[in-house]
Amino acid sequence: MNPSTNSPTPTPTPTVEPTETVPTPTPIPTVEPTETVYDLPYDLRIRNYGNETTKIKITMRYNRTGDEVFREETTLEPGEQADHNISFEGAGNYTVTATTGDASDEYVWYLESSPPYHELIVTADGREIRFVRSAA
Repeated sequence: MNPSTNSPTPTPTPTVEPTETVPTPTPIPTVEPTETVYDLPYDLRIRNYGNETTKIKITMRYNRTGDEVFREETTLEPGEQADHNISFEGAGNYTVTATTGDASDEYVWYLESSPPYHELIVTADGREIRFVRSAA
């Protein structure tokens, strides 16, 4: 005890010298992601599955801007198909409208990338329209 303050005398703390150094971490190299470009033979295929010659009208709009990116009115023989490449404005939603005879239908085609890595196939038979997004 320290007689002048009536408090216990502090015990000195021993100092420890480091015996080994901690290594500096080595930076891990990073690889920047690269954009994959898909080269499909076509982006849009229009097919006539009917037994009669069919006139099919297709329009496609980029939903973000409302711009029309594709318009085609074609007459296809039974079993015939027409393939098209589209100048897409970017990834996002595109509304595809198809009309044949008295039938009309819309499909919202979501593109994860531009150009897309899957095709859209529109089939018509003069009475009915179907949209099929192909497997990637």
